[in-house]
Amino acid sequence: MYRKDDICLASGAAGAFRAALEVLCSPGENILVPEPTDGVFESVAESLGVEVRYYQVVRHNREWGFDLQEIAQMMNHQTAALIVKNPNNIGGFLHSREDLAAVCDLCGKCGVPIIADEVLSDFVFDSSWISRLEEMGIPNRSKSHKFVPTMEAADGKVPVLTIGETSHRFQAQLLRLGWLLIAADPSQISEEVRFALRSVGNAQLPHDLHVVAGSLSQFLDPKSITDARATVDNISQSLASLISNIHRDTFECSIPSAGMSVLVKVDLERFDFSSTRDFTEYLLKEQNIGIVPGSVFHVDKYCFLQPTTSARMGQACYEFRLFLDRLSKTLDKKRTLRA
Repeated sequence: MYRKDDICLASGAAGAFRAALEVLCSPGENILVPEPTDGVFESVAESLGVEVRYYQVVRHNREWGFDLQEIAQMMNHQTAALIVKNPNNIGGFLHSREDLAAVCDLCGKCGVPIIADEVLSDFVFDSSWISRLEEMGIPNRSKSHKFVPTMEAADGKVPVLTIGETSHRFQAQLLRLGWLLIAADPSQISEEVRFALRSVGNAQLPHDLHVVAGSLSQFLDPKSITDARATVDNISQSLASLISNIHRDTFECSIPSAGMSVLVKVDLERFDFSSTRDFTEYLLKEQNIGIVPGSVFHVDKYCFLQPTTSARMGQACYEFRLFLDRLSKTLDKKRTLRA
């Protein structure tokens, strides 16, 4: 349970993160940020003179996890915080309790607090997601993890500041309300630091806060929460349709457990491209298909796809699959002629 003094309001998730960095970090210090990442937090850090160091969330046997040795090597006496994204907003993967506990244990030993971005925690798919994929003939080879809050996995070993916001949870993009939840005893984060976090966050809030409060009361209505859950179900159906149509050996989808997008590993050698950027530019030119190269999110050899809930989504995915098949066959013929 959180006390009221453990809750810091701010202007959206980025505002909550900014409040945390303004209080916890000094210019010249560094934070550790996971890859893949969308760059939002990095821009906040750089505006405050805080160095960003990227650690890779590695994929091994279709599982995403922490490389503790790499993280330990990157930490020094100027490391002010480590960022954990769970669920990851780019790849949609969840960290297991064991992985989270291990990284929390490391941070606790090194005296580095954790800032946990859990904005998408309400976008975790239920058990029907795996069943839906299996019905479509897509085996989920990765372990199915339940969402575990970072503060729960930490078990008091390290202070954890958890970020959340209304825009994702309640699908209210115009309601810029975010928060920090502080999970730490007074010996880890003093009352003075908590007061500073609340003060910096409150300074970001709009003057007409009563309007925000009135809107928030509507979103807390049980019907609104049910509607938000229905939105998550619709998104999971669109993702399943996307994955079932394009998943193949040369275009392997990393099966997400949450979120609104999917990372796809592209066999660049097979398609005869030097980078995912070249591949996506070719798709845009030849088929008017716009997808995002993974390099934008600091993850090479992957592309980023985000489906819509449009009724035409299935047809669009089917046409995309046919194009990939034609491209693969054309390149095979060229290789045969060259041989």
